Amino acid sequence: MEKQRERTVLITGGSGMLGSRLRELLEEEGYHPVILSRGPSKPPHSYHWNTAEGVIEHAALERSAHIVHLAGAGIADERWTRDRKEEILKSRVSTANALFDFCQKWQIRPHSFISASAIGIYGDTGEALISEEQPTGSGFLSEVCQKWEGAADQFGKLGTRVAKLRIGLVLAREGGMLPKTLLPLKMGLAPYFGNGRQFYSWVHIDDVCRAFIHLIQNEELNGAFNMAGHEALRNREYMQALKKVTGRRALSFGIPPFILRLLLGEMSELLLMSNRVSSEKIRKSGFDFHFEPLTPALEDLLQAVN
Repeated sequence: MEKQRERTVLITGGSGMLGSRLRELLEEEGYHPVILSRGPSKPPHSYHWNTAEGVIEHAALERSAHIVHLAGAGIADERWTRDRKEEILKSRVSTANALFDFCQKWQIRPHSFISASAIGIYGDTGEALISEEQPTGSGFLSEVCQKWEGAADQFGKLGTRVAKLRIGLVLAREGGMLPKTLLPLKMGLAPYFGNGRQFYSWVHIDDVCRAFIHLIQNEELNGAFNMAGHEALRNREYMQALKKVTGRRALSFGIPPFILRLLLGEMSELLLMSNRVSSEKIRKSGFDFHFEPLTPALEDLLQAVN
């Protein structure tokens, strides 16, 4: 029973883009991924939870040695109204708090709690190359990430190992930045944001999922790890690379910041902030990226789309 528990990973947000791919790769590695769902319980693959009602099935926590916390409302899915910002924050923090409260109540100690986070914790860092030692920044994204990581850190009180993956801009065929930037290309347009010089630290979805598995497998690893490819590119360079890989001719032009703010409000900071992060810490732990630089990463993803 204990050996089976060692290979069982409980995933919050397991039906989302990242969680779905992580489940596939975990199964390939011989693990037993289990998800928490608001729908009906279907053990041993999924269990019911509803943190708003204070409900989590005991069996889900009892049988899982590892918890990967991916749950959270999409950062870029809707305009940041006051209600939406509250939902973005609560969907990450309240869910982690609920998991901790139930583990404490039932005296369950997971071996590891591994939480998603984001490089947005650093705020807008301009041209500087940023390591995990960089102080946290300001702004809504940074606030969310700080509270997100704080909710994860409380698992240390249970004697659980805690690790946090600060993820860059995820490239995936199913969602996120890539489909949104492909759309204007199909219309012959290749817009960049502001002056286009802000750094985008990107990462292939498979490398993100492999990094979660790496953190599960290496029990000596704890704390925060940046997860972004070696080759951070400026926004304008990213669009040029996308044009080249797709073979599309498109008109490049900049969208002024004030237009973005009129259209998107506070959420425009997602497009205008610059983050150039170093992933040296996780590389030194033995993790190898499979998709670097940007061109082969895009070719891999676009081959499946085409």
